[in-house]
Amino acid sequence: MAEGGLARLHLVSSQLPVQERFERWRQSLAGTFNVSVPEGTRPEECDYDVSIWQFGTVLLSDSAFGPRSQTRTLRNARNDQVDHYRVILQTEGELRLEADGRRFRVEAGELVLSDMAREERYETTRGANVVMFIPRAMLDEALPRSFDLHGAQPGGAMARMMADHLRALARVAGQLQPKETAALTRATVNLLAASLVPSAQTLDHARPTVEGILLRQACRYVDLHLNEPELSAQALCTFFKVSRSTIYRLFEPLGGVAHYVKERRLARIHAVLSSSTQRQYLGRIAEDHGFRSTTHFSRAFREQYGYSPNEVRQRGRLLASEPAGTPGAGQAAFDKWLRLLRD
Repeated sequence: MAEGGLARLHLVSSQLPVQERFERWRQSLAGTFNVSVPEGTRPEECDYDVSIWQFGTVLLSDSAFGPRSQTRTLRNARNDQVDHYRVILQTEGELRLEADGRRFRVEAGELVLSDMAREERYETTRGANVVMFIPRAMLDEALPRSFDLHGAQPGGAMARMMADHLRALARVAGQLQPKETAALTRATVNLLAASLVPSAQTLDHARPTVEGILLRQACRYVDLHLNEPELSAQALCTFFKVSRSTIYRLFEPLGGVAHYVKERRLARIHAVLSSSTQRQYLGRIAEDHGFRSTTHFSRAFREQYGYSPNEVRQRGRLLASEPAGTPGAGQAAFDKWLRLLRD
């Protein structure tokens, strides 16, 4: 990263032994995407060279890669709680996306959006793309009404302008200063919204705008009150002045209020354990986040993530001890950056 410039991650497989490359990439996305090798492809063919820049709450990546398959399940979405749209510009090769059972083929020069709160599966040939992660509220507020954007493919002149704009952003990202990103982000989102509106008639399954906004506000309220033992459906009803039936309906796709609160508390604890290099008493952390016992907390944590709190803590200490220039040391940071979009 240039002094005073944007925060940047550079993930490159050429720095790693051939036999470790695919596994390092898989680990860098663990919890957010499930990565596999396409049929007929050897793991050593899954090379990559990825640059990622942080534009505040937006991430921009410029990637060249070998063939790969990735899936995002509802469990992944619940675990990381990344509530963003992903805008993918395929610059080389071909992308095949499956979103809610619908299949899309995206060729070089074409755009596609995916909703990270929903399931998806995609597979790519050897190629390259530019991807931007945009907060849901930021894009929704730039549109005249709510649309189902999962699998949306902007077309026409505005979409071509958007594609050119993303290419240009990727070219100059390394030269930008943090103070320039806010205006650039707004311009990018407005241009994307303009590219989507002409195709609005093809974007069915409109969501009720008011309830969508209320759910986002309720989720933010939960995040701000995770340490409060009385956090519950009733607390949300009282604060937002809505009925229990409304709150229950809003949170039903998320497994209910209590389930969502538990997942967010576990996600917050995961972030604490990942980022701290000092040993902390798990019982105190669990108690501070509303769990009645260490046993109850540990069981819930393993059910959600598939590994124990101690494994997270050990991994965090190991990564912290690696010198910044260690080959592959930045791989795990990609998953951390994605989680920071939400936390």
